[in-house]
Amino acid sequence: CESPWQHERFEVMKPVVFVRETPGLDAAKVAQVRRGCMVSGRVSNGWLCLDHETRSTANVPETAAGAFMLIDGRSRGLGLLLESRGCHGSSKDSLAMPLEFLALRDLRLRDKPDSEATGRLIAEGSIVKGYPGAESWLEVAGGGFLPITSAAEAKTTTDVSEAKDFLELRSALQPLLPQIFAEAIQVKWEPLPLQSAAHVEYSLQWQDMGETARGGRVSAARRCTAHLRSLPPAVPLRIRIVARIFAPLPGGNPCYRGKEDPTSRSWQDQRLVGRWLYGAKPSEYRIGRRT
Repeated sequence: CESPWQHERFEVMKPVVFVRETPGLDAAKVAQVRRGCMVSGRVSNGWLCLDHETRSTANVPETAAGAFMLIDGRSRGLGLLLESRGCHGSSKDSLAMPLEFLALRDLRLRDKPDSEATGRLIAEGSIVKGYPGAESWLEVAGGGFLPITSAAEAKTTTDVSEAKDFLELRSALQPLLPQIFAEAIQVKWEPLPLQSAAHVEYSLQWQDMGETARGGRVSAARRCTAHLRSLPPAVPLRIRIVARIFAPLPGGNPCYRGKEDPTSRSWQDQRLVGRWLYGAKPSEYRIGRRT
């Protein structure tokens, strides 16, 4: 992979390929992926270390210490398990313009993801423009890379939910609430600036701050509005917008993609997550009956 991202995408070539907790055929199996599915991550010593998104779609347990798939098993009589579909990682070919981020701490630019942080200082409070990409890295407009969260700098894929934000997405995917009812809210947001060949599907995620196990997701497809209904009265919520971006892969057929096959070999699938709105911020929305 010659891309500075060093992030490669593969298609599963066998009916079932197992995901293992560590690189090794004797390691514990933590999930399995079927033929035709797309998986992505970083390659190391003949094994693919799955990225956060692939771990999620493959239903790898959060308790798993790692998630690895053998790429070529021909020397062990298993055949070719995964076939490369090229490097990917950046959203530059999907977005019409870079997105704005706020630096939440002092950061230094890097030549590529995972390289030493020896570049120009980005001071806390600075506005940075760039293209978010794989494994929580930002490709900065003008050159260089910055970690979006602490998960980008982690050497393992564990504790993703506990990652600390280094950069905060600004204008894009910011929810607005034009209507608040007794047990429902209407949420709107501005669309992403996409290239003409790219498509996006939005969803609204919500969580009850009092009972964090209670929450859900509302699909908005390509619309930029959604409703949360049947909410408990007087519940404090946190909400965020998630965008799933589909862009044509090099050599692919962009006319071929159905909803039943959102990760076909013709399309690159990326996920952009807006920041949670919650807590003591003005963006906390407490749903209650008006008196």
